[in-house]
Amino acid sequence: APVNVTWEITLKCNLRCVHCLSDAGKPLEDELTAAECRRLVDQLTALKVFQVNIGGGEPFIREDFLDLLGYAHEKGLVTCVSTNGMLIDDNLAKRLSTYTMLYLQVSLDGATADVNDRIRGKETHKKILGAIGCFARHGVRFSINTVLTRKNYSQLDDLRKLAAAYGAELRVSRFRPSGRAKENRDSLG
Repeated sequence: APVNVTWEITLKCNLRCVHCLSDAGKPLEDELTAAECRRLVDQLTALKVFQVNIGGGEPFIREDFLDLLGYAHEKGLVTCVSTNGMLIDDNLAKRLSTYTMLYLQVSLDGATADVNDRIRGKETHKKILGAIGCFARHGVRFSINTVLTRKNYSQLDDLRKLAAAYGAELRVSRFRPSGRAKENRDSLG
């Protein structure tokens, strides 16, 4: 069995990041229902998969996501969830703090609003820092994920310091020209 499986649980997203690997925005018409998601979790468990990396789109945009996350944990699956942070508030962070088999990655693509917001959208830097603050206040284990581009490479040291200030690590991902990133390769890659 694979040790690790990546699952794009929805393509629905509340952002239109210029480097989005999945070209997320609108959900697919045939996305899995909650019952189908549970059956998939059962199958992954039967295969003895250790960890599921869940992304999208934005996983927290699904109304049933916390229930599905809880179900995965009940079945013994470790989860790593990638979020853009737009839906994170103190209430959600507090709930997430109770999950012991959860790792979170919060996407932030610039140490400054000027750099991040050109990639992720207007005023996203401020909202992402708010989400990171919620996680830190409630003891939720997380890392900051940055996709390395021409626009942000000079800020890596500042991003690392920012992550450390919140008790997190910086995870750097390589730029991959797929999805919307393919359209913006010349300016980002």
